[in-house]
This record gives sequence, structure tokens and C-alpha cells, in this order.
Amino acid sequence: MYSLNKNKNYEKDFINYEGNFSIDFDNFEVFIYKTQLNKYFTENYITSFKKKIKNIDQRLKKTPQDDGVIEGLESDVFLKTQEIEDCLNQIMNNRIVCKQIKQNLIEVDFGNKHTLIFLITNNKINEIELKENDSLNGSLY
Repeated sequence: MYSLNKNKNYEKDFINYEGNFSIDFDNFEVFIYKTQLNKYFTENYITSFKKKIKNIDQRLKKTPQDDGVIEGLESDVFLKTQEIEDCLNQIMNNRIVCKQIKQNLIEVDFGNKHTLIFLITNNKINEIELKENDSLNGSLY
């Protein structure tokens, strides 16, 4: 589903790149609706995601930016990579390796040392963490 929606819905849909960069919160809500976040992600995840985008918007207002990559949006917000097409191709061609680490933790290995850990709560994604060099950035383990 993500790969089908990715072509239609992307972060650029809610970022205004005209003049100083800013977040278009009306388009952000449309993005959330179109990507069906409430179907796949917990309310906690969605709230954290909204907070992250609000923090990025505040930073852009405090320190205007009109070129380059926006800090916090350097990579895909869900796949946590700039190699989005690679990951989507891995998914579409069944070349990912999934394994359950604990009852509510799922590891998804895309190869090329790109592995994500998903914390599942009530059958929805509650957190996504990038695993780098056999260690995690946070504390899901």
C-alpha cells in the first residue's frame, strides 16, 4: 500500500518551497488522510509525527531557509532513507527479510545495511527506528 501511495503522496505535498520554506498544515492533514496513517499507525505515532512537523515548521520560522534539505526531512519519514525507490523495489519483489524479535518488535531488513525495527501496539505501528551497524539509535530493544 505504501508503494502505491508514495507516488501520489510525498512530503513535498505539504512543504511550501516558494520563497522561504514552510509547512502547509492544510496539505499536511490531507497527506495524513491520503496515506491512511490512522489505519496503519497508532494515535501515539501520529501525534509524535505531527509534533515533529510542527517543530520543523517552528525551526523554519525561527531560521528561514530557502534552499537545501530541510533538517528533519533529509530522508523518507517512514522508510528512514533517501533510497526510497530501492526500499520500495525490495518490498515489491519480496526481497526483504522480516523477523519477530520480541512479541511486539518486528525487524525488517532491506539489505544494504538498511534495517528498520517496528514497535507494534494493538496491531498498528507505534514506532519505527532505524537500526544502523547492528545497533539502534533509540531504545526499542
